[in-house]
Amino acid sequence: MSTPVDTPGAESFIHPALFYRGAEEYLAGTVPFIRSGLAAGEPVAVAVPGPNLALLRAELGAD
Repeated sequence: MSTPVDTPGAESFIHPALFYRGAEEYLAGTVPFIRSGLAAGEPVAVAVPGPNLALLRAELGAD
């Protein structure tokens, strides 16, 4: 789900939400998104609770 915010004179801002049930669904929804940004040379920032960060670090390794 994403909702564009219309701000005159600025680019549209889209904030996607991920609904998941369990670690497997969480990783399936986040890792491809993160890897896609990295592969495109885009800056990637991740701000998630500690347990989710540990999952991402274990899955992404050196990436």
